[in-house]
Amino acid sequence: MTRHLPGLLALLALLALAACPDPTDDDDDDTADDDDAADTVEIPDECSATFESEAFTVRREQLSSLDAPSWVDYAPADSAIVWTSEASTGHCAFLWHGGQLRAATVLSEPPSLFFGAYGWLIPYEGTFLDFAVSQPDELRDWVLEAGSDRATLFPVESSYSALDQLRLPIHEAFHVDIQIDAWFGSSETWMSWSSPLLADDLATRLCYEGGSAELAALVAGLDGDCPAAASYLELRDARRVSQAESGVTVTIPDGGSRSCTEAERIWESFEGLADWASLGMLDRAGLVEPSELSSYLLAVAERPYYRPALAKMIWMDRAGSDVEGLVESMVEEDSLERSIDWYFAQEVAAHCD
Repeated sequence: MTRHLPGLLALLALLALAACPDPTDDDDDDTADDDDAADTVEIPDECSATFESEAFTVRREQLSSLDAPSWVDYAPADSAIVWTSEASTGHCAFLWHGGQLRAATVLSEPPSLFFGAYGWLIPYEGTFLDFAVSQPDELRDWVLEAGSDRATLFPVESSYSALDQLRLPIHEAFHVDIQIDAWFGSSETWMSWSSPLLADDLATRLCYEGGSAELAALVAGLDGDCPAAASYLELRDARRVSQAESGVTVTIPDGGSRSCTEAERIWESFEGLADWASLGMLDRAGLVEPSELSSYLLAVAERPYYRPALAKMIWMDRAGSDVEGLVESMVEEDSLERSIDWYFAQEVAAHCD
């Protein structure tokens, strides 16, 4: 059977997903960098209390410490992020880029945020994202003047947990800084075959029905446990065979269809690897409690393709794989067959056979 959903729904779903800047060399003391930058950036009086709040200060310090690469020539600390907060005369805005505060101002109007959660500022027009990324000219001009042509936009205060207030900006910045720049610009730091328009987002979710046991098996052995990885692969492959035999396919927004295996590879690359660049790197840095990581990976997810790729990357990292080398190899691939799926199976065989 074919699960068909209009291409427009895939684009709308893209908005609900919770141009690579030049890396900036950091000094050994990242926190000192932040303090020095704050000394040279004038903070508007009505924004000083927000900027100096303990939670926001800790968030900036943690982000600046994440200077190990999560992707080719890119670390979480390289993210360009604009944090905003309501003020008495407008909206405080703080531009963070390359591990430092770059600018602060009071905007007359707020940025446009998807569902009030986050927003994107990108330097491309005439794309399928146009209707989603429109931002006030005042904001765009201010960011450009401060030396960046893109940013991820987040409120300083939100209902998210402290972990998610750090994880989500990094995750979304990876979309903006790495993936979108490869689709519309000249960046060669993302797989040429990978785009969310290659398979319908909403229909892809149905492929994972009955797949919770396979992910649980892998999460139970994230420290490079071979029986856990083997169990995951066995259960996943059995599910995919059953789906193929039943004729389950996923439509492409512009027409045609893909197998569940192909659709999963596409969306796991898009969202799962952004999770690796955020939560995976926070885990590496010891900023995530084991219980928090397990809870995230095992949560019943509205979009289940986030979790498997993150779990596979963590397993390979903890098993001693050269993850940086694997990333470089993945970027060079031009075939969907050589996705993270393929690399994980190869690494399991290398470590466990």
